[in-house]
Amino acid sequence: MSEYSIALIREEQIAETQALMSQCFEAKLASIFYLHPESTLVATYQNKVVAGINLDVYQVNSQVRMGYIGGLYTDKDHRGKALAGRLLKEAITFLKEQGCTSLSGCVEGDNPASFKQLANQGFSIVSLWQQLKLFRLGTLKVYRRASRFFDMGYFLWHRSLTEKDIRESEGGMKPLVLTLFGNTLLFFFCLKGWNLLNLTGFHPLAPTFSSLTTIQLLPLIAFPSLFLLARTGAMAFLAKAEKERSFSVVGTLHGSWRSYSL
Repeated sequence: MSEYSIALIREEQIAETQALMSQCFEAKLASIFYLHPESTLVATYQNKVVAGINLDVYQVNSQVRMGYIGGLYTDKDHRGKALAGRLLKEAITFLKEQGCTSLSGCVEGDNPASFKQLANQGFSIVSLWQQLKLFRLGTLKVYRRASRFFDMGYFLWHRSLTEKDIRESEGGMKPLVLTLFGNTLLFFFCLKGWNLLNLTGFHPLAPTFSSLTTIQLLPLIAFPSLFLLARTGAMAFLAKAEKERSFSVVGTLHGSWRSYSL
C-alpha cells in the first residue's frame, strides 16, 4: 500500500492544491487563504495532493522572524489519518530551517480540533499586551498578515523558537471583565460619533444616535458585551465538552483550519 509523503509544493501541484482548498473552505473565505509556493507543504498519496498546510515567513522586526500558519486542509477521503499532526510537525521543522524565531496561528475559539493541535505542539494563546511586548511596532504587521484576527472570537496562538518566551495568557473572570469593559467603552464612543466614518463625513446614523440620551443608548451599548458573553459561553461549553471527550477518544484535526487575523 502506498505511503503518504510530505514535501514542499511543486509548481505543477499548485492548481491541484488550490482546487483542494476550494473544496475544504467555504467560498466566502477564499480570499484570505493564500498559497505561497515557497512555503507551502503538501501531503501526497499515490501522486495526488490530499492535504496541505500554507505558511507565511516574514520579518516582524529586527529581533522577530515570524513563521505564520495560515491554513491546513485535508481531502475528505483522507481524514482520520493523522495528516494534520504530521503536516504541523513538518511545518515547524521547515520554519525553524527558515530561521524563524516565532511561530503563530490564528484560530477561532470554537474550533477545538485546531487549537488542540497547536497546544500539543507547545503553542499558547497570547494577550494583546504580550503581543506588544514581543512584536512592538511590528504587531500591526502581524495583524495584517494574519487576515482574520480582527474577527470577534479569534485568538493568536504563539510559540517561541528562542529562549525569549512569553507567559501564556491568563484566563478567568479578570480578563473577561476587562475585555467587556474595553469593548463597551469603545462602542460607546463609536455611537457618539468618534469613529472613522464620522471623521470622513460619512455617518448616516449619526443624527439618530446623537439625539439619544446616555440612558437611551444603554441597550445599544450593552450589545457588544452581550454578544461576547454569549460567544464566550458557547466556547467554554465546547471546550469543556471536547476536554471530556478527549479522555476516551483521541481526536485528530478534520476538515478545514480556520485561520486569522488579524
